[in-house]
Amino acid sequence: ERQLLHGDVAAALEKLYEGQLDEMAVQLAQHFYLAGDIAQALHYFTLAGERAARIYASREAVTHFTRAIMLAERISPHTVSLARLHGGRGLTPGAIGDFERSCADHETALEIARTVGEQRVEWRALLDLGRLWASRDHNQAQDIFITALELARDIGEPALLAGSLN
Repeated sequence: ERQLLHGDVAAALEKLYEGQLDEMAVQLAQHFYLAGDIAQALHYFTLAGERAARIYASREAVTHFTRAIMLAERISPHTVSLARLHGGRGLTPGAIGDFERSCADHETALEIARTVGEQRVEWRALLDLGRLWASRDHNQAQDIFITALELARDIGEPALLAGSLN
């Protein structure tokens, strides 16, 4: 009964706050999770993490991305969305000085992208990892950026090549 009620509340909130869902993302994620709707909970935890990161609420962003990652791993551990979630969370701790955690997230995103063969996601993970390393070790960062540049050339998209050269 409680699950059904949470589902009803989530549906009502979606309807009531149409057009402002990112502001209600945390509440929606919680209600969908408690209703047992993992896919919708994942969607709204991701939205909540992205919103928190945009407004520089780093700790909240990490919390929401972590919940989204846990749900995404239950659905499928090797999806592009999981790589993007790790990348998003990896950008957040770096902003508050947790280099190791940020590095681990970017490396996980890179590994997943390579496993599923998503070159654009792999390229993005390389750039994010390179930027992180630029704060610690320029030689390490340079090696990563060169790998990203080579990948951009292999993909053959001018926008990616320009992004790598920047």
